[in-house]
Amino acid sequence: MWRNEVSKAMRALAFAVASAIGWPAAAHAEWKDYSFPELGIVKVFPDPPRMERGIYKTPLASRAPDDPRVDSSQYPGVPDVIYSVQENGITYRMTVVDFSDRLGDGANLLEEAASLQQAKGTVIADEFPRYDLGVDAVHGRLLTVEEKSGNRTMSALFFNKGRLYIIEAIVSPSSPDRNTPDTIRFVTSVSFRLAGYGFDSATGKDYPLPSP
Repeated sequence: MWRNEVSKAMRALAFAVASAIGWPAAAHAEWKDYSFPELGIVKVFPDPPRMERGIYKTPLASRAPDDPRVDSSQYPGVPDVIYSVQENGITYRMTVVDFSDRLGDGANLLEEAASLQQAKGTVIADEFPRYDLGVDAVHGRLLTVEEKSGNRTMSALFFNKGRLYIIEAIVSPSSPDRNTPDTIRFVTSVSFRLAGYGFDSATGKDYPLPSP
């Protein structure tokens, strides 16, 4: 189920693409919600995601925290956790980086992540979505980039409560589903309230879901 308060236009776009190429809604029945309480997010994936850990290395991330116990010259970056699924030449990936010791850098870290996405190629869409409601609202960036490599990447980026979230649908040039609306579904199906929201297609509105 849809998990956001992005824009009706995004949902309309997904529906229009699916209708144009004749894909029935039933084709997406396999998608499920996965709750990650330790990461503060509920995320939809088409299959159970694979988890791996790595190091998030960017110019800002590689600056050591303001801590005299840390040797800045030896600071490699920030540990991250990545959940991903590969399907039909598309990589659905969520990267979460813990910057809880650098809350004051949130805006810069978010915009740096957006700039790195933009640098990959030609930006064909740049939006500013809002997820969840009222005092729980989380604002971010939503980018679609035609990369120099031939990939097309749609990404949603957020900084919320000390964590940087990078959610990507990366479509390879050889993918048979290059125009699938699943890329839109993946990057816009997000909730930072673990109770989340569901989308009622009959009414066209979101409704609160019970807490897991």
